[in-house]
Amino acid sequence: MSNETDKAVVEAYLKQKDPGYALLIDAPWGAGKTHFIKSVIKSSASDAIYATLYDVHSSDAFDWALVRASNTLGSGRFGKAFDMLTGAVGNTKAGDVNVNLGNLGKAAFTEYALRKLSNTLIFDDIERCGLSHKQLSGLINRFVEHQGKRVLLLANSEKHSDRDSFDTRREKLIGQTVTLKADLDAALVGVWAKITNDQGKAELQARQHLIKETFEEAGHQNLRLILRAVHDCAVMLGALTKEMLEFEESVDRLIRTHLALHMAYHGGEIGKDELSDPPVKWSGVFRDKDEKDSVKPSQHELRFGVVRSNHLKADIETSSGSVFPLELRHALLVDGYAPKEQIRETLAKTNRFKERKKRPDSFRMMNWYDEPVKELTELIARVDSDINRHSIIEPDEILCVFFCKKTDDRTQFVRSKRLC
Repeated sequence: MSNETDKAVVEAYLKQKDPGYALLIDAPWGAGKTHFIKSVIKSSASDAIYATLYDVHSSDAFDWALVRASNTLGSGRFGKAFDMLTGAVGNTKAGDVNVNLGNLGKAAFTEYALRKLSNTLIFDDIERCGLSHKQLSGLINRFVEHQGKRVLLLANSEKHSDRDSFDTRREKLIGQTVTLKADLDAALVGVWAKITNDQGKAELQARQHLIKETFEEAGHQNLRLILRAVHDCAVMLGALTKEMLEFEESVDRLIRTHLALHMAYHGGEIGKDELSDPPVKWSGVFRDKDEKDSVKPSQHELRFGVVRSNHLKADIETSSGSVFPLELRHALLVDGYAPKEQIRETLAKTNRFKERKKRPDSFRMMNWYDEPVKELTELIARVDSDINRHSIIEPDEILCVFFCKKTDDRTQFVRSKRLC
């Protein structure tokens, strides 16, 4: 989605000489606030100072963050003098009084630098500042109300550590708010240049709509998560053979599953436990109804269930028909690496990269929603016939057939979602 309107609002604010209020850029973490505001500042040729307030816990630390960001203490005579003073880490005695030259130099140059600040100030990480918002507002307001500067605040208000105070005091300080949306299309332009695997890049570029859909399903708007996932997904796709890439539906599902789980794991929605031993939704298939109703889902199951419900077109489950097997999930997402040969061999064992007619009946029945109606009807008839003739003798095939017949509610649920 484009932020052209938001850009126009910021550009108009930057043209004001004494706005008398601060402009808030509000967006979730990773949505691209910093990149957005720096690009607008650059295109507007504005002389701005950017300072992060992350972990700033005192007014002195606040001032020093501005000094460091202002580059006032460069390589000129003030910078050299400052280096000399702050380099004197020892104490000099003046009678019974210890004078710390480093602190004196820092205080002097802080005062000097604050008088030389640009007329445009940008404060990032408002929500992660260690100061109370009441105190922070007072420190910032001196630039807005008393010095007539243009002040832009970057924050994720939903995650503000002092949300109540922030909401009650924003009217005095903040005159306008821009709610920024993650611009995935623009972000992808940058990530393509960083991907060196041509095959993986080409497969993903041809499926940008799929990347966007998976990102929107996740609901977090964190561009850092999706861009990292896209980069790693390209590496995985680069290991596939040309023959495997011909199975486009399987490749689509593999991409959806990889991106969804990559974002969920690296975003902290699920941990190693869920990837190494994910809960099975139908683990209670052998229980009676009363026992099922009495069993409450664990936190393990709830976390995994959220990811599963968000990405219904992906193989979040780790059944025998999953296009992204458990072994490969751990190698690529947790360890961060798997040899090309391992990627190919593991994916080949899923039966997803074989012609439909060459796939085992048990696999096709387990993943019946992939089958055309006519072929599915023939498959069911053939399996029923094999059961009546006692022709199914392999233990895994017997369990698979039993499982599919026992979980009608599961197949109906999946089918309804697939047909939506």
